[in-house]
Amino acid sequence: MLDLLQDPAVRFVTILGLGGIGKTRFALEVISQLEEQFQQPFVFVPLSALNTGDELLPALAESLGVRLLPGGNLKQAVLDHLSSQQTLIVFDNFEHLLDESILIRNILAAAPQVKVLVTSREKLRLEDETLFYLHGLELPGEDSEQPVEAYDAVQLFLQRARQARPDFSSAPKTHRP
Repeated sequence: MLDLLQDPAVRFVTILGLGGIGKTRFALEVISQLEEQFQQPFVFVPLSALNTGDELLPALAESLGVRLLPGGNLKQAVLDHLSSQQTLIVFDNFEHLLDESILIRNILAAAPQVKVLVTSREKLRLEDETLFYLHGLELPGEDSEQPVEAYDAVQLFLQRARQARPDFSSAPKTHRP
């Protein structure tokens, strides 16, 4: 994923995956590793609380710190603000606003040094969209010869269980008669 966002030819990446698989966490980890490559800090736009597409542009403007002058056009103000920026915009949970994806096309056209990273359960279906599929962690199969602790899914479970209960053990309990 890092190499995608570091590629000058790739300006728009959508992280696709099932709900709850960790798309947001993954995106935040990626951008933390890329922060120094952009002149301005990344812009994170959480979308899960938005109810309609009409709320997308104001949410982006707020995240950017763009203030609208009386009688001004908010979309134009946002595009003008971004036109000279070199930054990464992250739209998190875009799947319920797919009809508003034209805003991303407008941003990419108006701001040649801006990159966009989207997390979604569905493709946005824009022409320059690069897809990155996030799959779940591997689980041991019935015929697995490796110990269960060798699998990432089990390691993550054990890590989280020990965070919740420091005395947690995966070893089977022995019963005393």
